[in-house]
Amino acid sequence: MRHLKNRALCLVLCCLVAAPLAAGPEVQRWRTPNGVPVMFVAAPEIPMFVARVVLAAGSAYDGDRPGLASLVSNLLGEGTADLPADEFHARLEATGARIATGAALDHAHISLRSLNAAEHADPAIALVAAALSRPRFDPADLALIRNQMLTGLEQAQSSPGALAGWAMHRAIYGNHPYGSPPEGTREALLSMGRQEVAAFHQRFYAARNARVVLVGALSRTQAERIATALVTALPEGEAASPVPAVGNGVARTEHIEFQSAQTHLLLGMAGISRHDPDYFPLVVGNHILGGDAVSVLFEEIREKRGLSYGASSHFAPLAVAGPFLVSLQTDAARTAEARQVLRDTLASFITNGPNDTQVAAARDNLIGGFPLRIDTNSKLAEYLTMMAFYDLPPDWLDRYPEAVAAVTPAQIREAFQRRVSLSSMSEISIGPSAKSP
Repeated sequence: MRHLKNRALCLVLCCLVAAPLAAGPEVQRWRTPNGVPVMFVAAPEIPMFVARVVLAAGSAYDGDRPGLASLVSNLLGEGTADLPADEFHARLEATGARIATGAALDHAHISLRSLNAAEHADPAIALVAAALSRPRFDPADLALIRNQMLTGLEQAQSSPGALAGWAMHRAIYGNHPYGSPPEGTREALLSMGRQEVAAFHQRFYAARNARVVLVGALSRTQAERIATALVTALPEGEAASPVPAVGNGVARTEHIEFQSAQTHLLLGMAGISRHDPDYFPLVVGNHILGGDAVSVLFEEIREKRGLSYGASSHFAPLAVAGPFLVSLQTDAARTAEARQVLRDTLASFITNGPNDTQVAAARDNLIGGFPLRIDTNSKLAEYLTMMAFYDLPPDWLDRYPEAVAAVTPAQIREAFQRRVSLSSMSEISIGPSAKSP
């Protein structure tokens, strides 16, 4: 597609897990005249800004049309009611600005990166505002974007990692809204036309569903003007229904036949939400277990036994319980051994937890590494997007290091024992069946 497509935003938002020990940037907050919440950080070092509108319009709202949220999001930059796609892109290019769109499980977004001088910024802001509130949804553009999404699905069929991820997604969530794959399915994408796309946009692209994030070389007055201009034409609409809680699913075991030298092995279950009371102990504990390049899983599986180039684990907190995943790749002939070591290591960590030295190192690593996570406007905008969408307080960046620093080994052990159970984890393997467990 001719404009940037940030399809990886859900993964980035779900894996933001650190903050600085020193005070974070000042986060200002207000509402636009039509009631849309705004978060803003002034960053005057470079004469540019990033603006993002994020909406409760992710794949959790696809219903029986998997991929609909992504299709709508991908079409936002393909013209407006008054401008066909070619003219839209030509005008945008003349401003020097760039836009990006994306849809994840909980939300969708459209972003603008522009110089802050009015002659560049003002026409770019007007184009993004029109694309957001009055998209063209031209049938020819719809067919083109849909074909690109179908091609992506076809290419993913040759990726064992993608196939295993989809299978685990289904195993954890089943018929829950999070079970709708953001990429869609071939059958669903082929069934969608302009009517479904326009109806989804009308329902979910509304002021009561929106948040605005701004980072850059702007005054408060400039930021207020930009935020208002971006969303003023959105209808008030109705707020999207909250994503329902995730039930206690039944653990599944599935092997997918795939001719390759490697076997991909995943363990997974529903994990935590953004507001989970065990959030901090689990985040610090996971950093020790499998969230760092040097972790318990890495040590046991690669360093001691040479079973894999690496093994990892992560929590992906969402509006409700996002997934907790543990994964590795191993030589197909050693799958059974790798599986046993993976399970034994996880069981031991749940039972015994980490020691004082491991916890101190994890706390220092998470806190000390944070400056690199917010060293650009775009990275900081990703944090603000997470904070704005999930209604976290504006001083969250300041609170985070204190919470991380306060985590103890006992808290980690107790949190893992409460929230992680091997008997509740589904297992997906993909590789040659003759060498799989």
